[in-house]
Amino acid sequence: MMKVTNTQAGPRGLNTKDGPVLVEPGQTVDADLSDAELKVAKGTGWFEFGAAAAKAVEEKKA
Repeated sequence: MMKVTNTQAGPRGLNTKDGPVLVEPGQTVDADLSDAELKVAKGTGWFEFGAAAAKAVEEKKA
């Protein structure tokens, strides 16, 4: 599992191992992605992953 944050103005989808997940703008989710899906998701430029995503969540809370 890793934290994934949608950095875009509109909702974006992820294909997790448990099925599709819609991530709203600015929302952070815990997602279990296959290596192939992670590569695709990173290639879109729509998301922040791991530590950067977790940091975005903490900054939002402050």
